Amino acid sequence: MTIQTQNATDSATLSAESDVTNSFLDHRLAAFFAPDNPALAKIIKTLSRAQSEGHSCIQLNSEQQAIIKNNPNDAWVLDGDLLYFARYHQYETELAQALKQRANIDVPLANAPELSRYFDDPHQQQAAELALTKQLALITGGPGTGKTTTVVKILALLIQQNPYATFALAAPTGKAAMRLQESITNSKAGLVNLFDADLLNHVPQEVTTLHRLLGARPLTPVFKHHADNPLSHDVIVVDEASMIDLALMSKLVKALKPDAKLILLGDKDQLASVESGSVLADCYRALQNNRVELQTTYRFNEQIKQLAQAVNQQQVEQVLALCQDANKTDDTTAINFKSVKHARDLKGFIQHHYRAYFEQAAKVDSEDAIRALFETFNQFKILTATREGDFGLHTFNQLSQPDTILPHWYTGRAIMIEKNDPATGLYNGDIGLCLPDIENPNSGQLKVYFILGESLRAFVPSRLPSHQTAFAMTIHKSQGSEFAHVMIVLGNELNSKTESLITKELLYTAITRAKTQVTVVANQELLAQCVSNPIQRHSGLADCLS
Repeated sequence: MTIQTQNATDSATLSAESDVTNSFLDHRLAAFFAPDNPALAKIIKTLSRAQSEGHSCIQLNSEQQAIIKNNPNDAWVLDGDLLYFARYHQYETELAQALKQRANIDVPLANAPELSRYFDDPHQQQAAELALTKQLALITGGPGTGKTTTVVKILALLIQQNPYATFALAAPTGKAAMRLQESITNSKAGLVNLFDADLLNHVPQEVTTLHRLLGARPLTPVFKHHADNPLSHDVIVVDEASMIDLALMSKLVKALKPDAKLILLGDKDQLASVESGSVLADCYRALQNNRVELQTTYRFNEQIKQLAQAVNQQQVEQVLALCQDANKTDDTTAINFKSVKHARDLKGFIQHHYRAYFEQAAKVDSEDAIRALFETFNQFKILTATREGDFGLHTFNQLSQPDTILPHWYTGRAIMIEKNDPATGLYNGDIGLCLPDIENPNSGQLKVYFILGESLRAFVPSRLPSHQTAFAMTIHKSQGSEFAHVMIVLGNELNSKTESLITKELLYTAITRAKTQVTVVANQELLAQCVSNPIQRHSGLADCLS
């Protein structure tokens, strides 16, 4: 088995030990498993650190393999030259076995539709054929390539094939689920000339999170649905699949009934999941008969598209040229570039872009007004590479708030849920807006409103699970979201703490959150370094699938 990477750096190899010793958990694990064996302790510390950085395994040389073989333990598995913690080896092997089995199953069609009638784009037509005839389909593509429209047509065609089929639509986060639901609703409205109205009415549009779908339960990592209690749905569609880590994807696939169809949508060039694995990229690399990449862009600003492509292809000079040209124009152009010494220098720019939101929040008095406010809130978003420091998340959340002295909860405060909480039905990534209680407008009370599925729900602030202010969010957290204008904050210098974070995948992901406008906050040296720095994930999944 060989190692699979998105690109090549050496951040998780045994030769890069300087950062490994900084982790308290790494030391504790090493001390527990190898109190009197420094060579073994060094390997365990490296494996622990690698997993925290998103790798599912590390690669060992022959000397290190011998050390592991001479110290067997149920806590780890040596598979060829790859070392795993046992749980992650189990996730990877079980996922590979299940996906390979599904990938090889063909689904016969009683009355095959004439796909050219429904699809002008040849890649979308290929995606439909794949989804109709296979139990496993990977449909990837950048922003604006028509993934949602394609899948809505696929769902309609599947209903034509089997009017009694049951469907589940899901995404990794609440925000991604809400965005997919909105996109499906809009896509259905544009297909009335292709499909019968009654058929379109039966195309599902309510989207849930993966944790809600699988049945997350308080105080346990075990879901309600698993191999012995599978989901009842015939077709499962999951959007933003690049965000799904190894453990969650393994649990999802194990929870499918044997004849269920799984359709994964996503952008393989985005950031991999926060937790271990690069599942979508590995699957795309290995499952060549079950994949289609949509390539024609229909809904994406041309300048932003050029910038995203240049970043993805590591064309440093082209990226710098696009941003340099932008720096000569005004703030209404599609690409803007700002190089500042301090974050506070951007305060006026930020508050100008949030002014309409706060003015609208002060006038909210109905459910429709709250839904409209969510749309306004999504017009502008600050995306940061880091959480701490002068150019970090917390600084920009402070800069976004009104200048007046405010209590902790105030009208217009936006928050993001940080942990899954099945008891309230709120999950990591759900966005809430703090507003006056519209049912008791004279009470002076504030509630936090969330759009969950098609429902608007209100919570007393004290009932909320762990959360943070969300005028700014990290680029990682922005996956699955879309905004009219994004301000991407890379900072003004590269240091040892940010070097491994500032990658071309990070910048590409941030740029592709924008529909109409991008503002990049960085200096040219940092921007060039970012574009030149691809990320890596160590994984054996692609080899297992091959």
